[in-house]
Amino acid sequence: MQKIAIPLAALIGLSACSGAPADDEILPGNWKMSAGMTNFEIPGATEEQAAMFKDMAGDMMSQEQCVSANERKFDPAQLADAFKQGGDCTIGEFDLADGQILGNMSCKTPDGTSSDVAITGTLQPDNFSMSVTTEMEQAALPGGKANVTIEVKGERLGDC
Repeated sequence: MQKIAIPLAALIGLSACSGAPADDEILPGNWKMSAGMTNFEIPGATEEQAAMFKDMAGDMMSQEQCVSANERKFDPAQLADAFKQGGDCTIGEFDLADGQILGNMSCKTPDGTSSDVAITGTLQPDNFSMSVTTEMEQAALPGGKANVTIEVKGERLGDC
């Protein structure tokens, strides 16, 4: 089973900017960022496989990182790059307004895997929270499909 790895920095995006935070920006400083799978379902999996997948969900990984003034803008294109994993992603509608994130993309990899990704969440200057839900189709999976949800959170702790 292929691991799903998404760099935390890609989930906040990186781009140059200055001044007061805009709708798509966070404050520079020391940030604690956490990400983890909260749901991993494979219709058609055996009970043993389902138990293994259930065990994969629930673990949150955290890291602290210093976000500089030129790394504080949320960029959907960098998020698509994080999902590519050797394939091709197309960004659909993406809206960042009034502290809300709403977007989608579709990805295809050379091995025939296709994924539809929906992103919802909130983005404030000192915190963010996102739910990334992926519906994946891959011939190697039992039943050919999987549903994965990853939760991502960030909180500004102070200055670097």
